[in-house]
Amino acid sequence: MGEEGRPTGIHYEDAQNAANHGGSVDFEGRKVRIIGFNSKTGTEEAPSAQLDLDLGDEYLVLLGYFSAGEFMETSRERPLSDATQPPIEPGPPARYIKSTSQKGRSPKAPAWSLNEGTALAQ
Repeated sequence: MGEEGRPTGIHYEDAQNAANHGGSVDFEGRKVRIIGFNSKTGTEEAPSAQLDLDLGDEYLVLLGYFSAGEFMETSRERPLSDATQPPIEPGPPARYIKSTSQKGRSPKAPAWSLNEGTALAQ
């Protein structure tokens, strides 16, 4: 095995169940949500697994491997901690407008179309 990992207390089955069912696990003294789980099963080499955690106030990506069923952390990343990037502002809401024109439309096509940032037609 290449890199020595640090025990996290997160077990394979718990991580998999939490990722699949929106659950949480204990990590460093608090409950965290697992929002992503990727593991190359049967491999105890670093890194062969990745856990994406929602800590509540930030996100954390753990890289490592599973040994005897426990996740061993070899490195971590904070993917959204780059303060140099401006926040993404939401655009105008999409609104559906009912078309009254039949011109150029197939008879089976719906009379609704998606238009960005326009008001609903009366």
